[in-house]
Amino acid sequence: KLLEMPSVLRAPRWCTVLGHEHLVASLAVQWAILQREYLWILFGVAFQVVHSCFTNLVFYLENKLLSGAQRMPLYDLAFDFLPVVTGAWWHFTDYLIYSMLFSVGFLVVVSAFVSFDFDVRRPVYAIFVLKRYFQTLITLQTLRILSFMFTLLPGSSVQCLYTPTEAQLAGPASDFVSGVADPAGNPPEWDPPTTLYEILFRIDPATGCGDLMFSSHTIFATLCVMLVWDYFPWRVSKLYMAVCMAFLIPLTL
Repeated sequence: KLLEMPSVLRAPRWCTVLGHEHLVASLAVQWAILQREYLWILFGVAFQVVHSCFTNLVFYLENKLLSGAQRMPLYDLAFDFLPVVTGAWWHFTDYLIYSMLFSVGFLVVVSAFVSFDFDVRRPVYAIFVLKRYFQTLITLQTLRILSFMFTLLPGSSVQCLYTPTEAQLAGPASDFVSGVADPAGNPPEWDPPTTLYEILFRIDPATGCGDLMFSSHTIFATLCVMLVWDYFPWRVSKLYMAVCMAFLIPLTL
């Protein structure tokens, strides 16, 4: 019956702005769904804090456990063919992720007030979209945490690159491959958490080290693409997501 109720206001072809009665009924349905599914939403938001704690913890462990030799990046043949990303391009991937997340968030919020007209007609309920998004995100972030906590790898980002000192190069190899890395080889941007408070409460999604094997940027970007393809499949929105991914993939390798 809800889907059969007439809409009063007509927007562009791709959507219909809900009339007053239809809007009230739609919000009532959304509220009923939220009362049943709110724990998934809260858990998804809270898990972002858990994920942040583990990324801080692995950065702390890399600073405390790895030797100078273990801090040297592993050789990657494909990496040599890609240009070195510096300056504004270094932060461009963050801007892409934020724009994709903002776009998806905007569409999800607007879906509570607008009826979208797709080729496959079905109601889009914001709470169900958020529930599926957080369920998938939690699963992927759990796998990510397990991967980088059990395998500490040196990062090739500018804030992670370790440069052996002249004394280390001139000294015996045993000093370089054993013990904790000499702080003199750390880059100026090297800033691992050093206290329990920083591990628990530092929020830094961009300049951490050690959380490799499973890209967080790729997780969020892929989920945004999947969400748009499944719930908001306009040509413009799909093209926008495809262009963002085309730039994101080479910049995050």
